[in-house]
Amino acid sequence: MKTRALPNQEKGFTAVLVVQEAGRVVGYYGLAPTAIVPGILPRSIRTGQPPDPVPCLLLGQLATDTEWAERDIGTGLVKRALKRGCVINDTKGVNFGRMCKPRSLVGSSRGRALPS
Repeated sequence: MKTRALPNQEKGFTAVLVVQEAGRVVGYYGLAPTAIVPGILPRSIRTGQPPDPVPCLLLGQLATDTEWAERDIGTGLVKRALKRGCVINDTKGVNFGRMCKPRSLVGSSRGRALPS
């Protein structure tokens, strides 16, 4: 985190979310804006006239503390990143399409409530 995630955030390349417990980092991820060329997308996704390039979010630098591995921190971080992507979709006018349907972001994990 110190060598990649934080320097990238300081440069404005990445937004880093950190989960802490008693002042100790137990997990984090970074989200960075990016874009892809429509021609490399599967035909089922590039229906109609997609923008060129297609705006995307890159989920990177996801890590959890090994002592917290069995507590679903990584799963919660991925779900939180998807939810943040949908918020960006709704507020910034970036269209992430089918990923942001409400049903894809609800559920439970091994009988426990999902982190919000």
